[in-house]
Amino acid sequence: MQESKYADALVDCKKVLDAGCGKGQLMREDWTGLDINPKFANGRIKTGSATMMPFKTESSDGVFACNFMEHLSYPDNIKFFNETYRVLKPKGLFLVITSCNLGRRNSFYDNPEHVRPWPINAFRQLLSDNEIKFKIIKHDYFGGVFPASHYLGHGFWDFIANKIHLNVAAIRVLMQKQ
Repeated sequence: MQESKYADALVDCKKVLDAGCGKGQLMREDWTGLDINPKFANGRIKTGSATMMPFKTESSDGVFACNFMEHLSYPDNIKFFNETYRVLKPKGLFLVITSCNLGRRNSFYDNPEHVRPWPINAFRQLLSDNEIKFKIIKHDYFGGVFPASHYLGHGFWDFIANKIHLNVAAIRVLMQKQ
């Protein structure tokens, strides 16, 4: 699965939380999962909300959220980002993989549980408008005709994707707690 290989950005993190993990399909062996659905709870997956995490302050080196935040409202994503900031240790990493809906053929809105897509400018706005102290280290797009940002730089591909609406299904954003 393509999303799983992107979690390699967290390989040096000793304690990782997978927020909104569902059944834990993408969780690594040494990660802890969090999901609101109690039927997924087991020794590795805790039941709880990502907007009010049942974890101690500064208890994780990394947080992973894949195919999760597009299911939350904007106010709930603010709470989620603030909670992630709270549970991360200083300089901790936050890796998000989510739908960005930059393509004409994208089926984002075919899923009735999707609330909104998250292109990179939406991340930047959420962070700046709410004074959430994460630094975006890098981002890239995948699905459809991407990722090609590795070759020509992110700014170029942001421009192209927004202008000609290539078929881009998802974005990966790696942030660090400041």
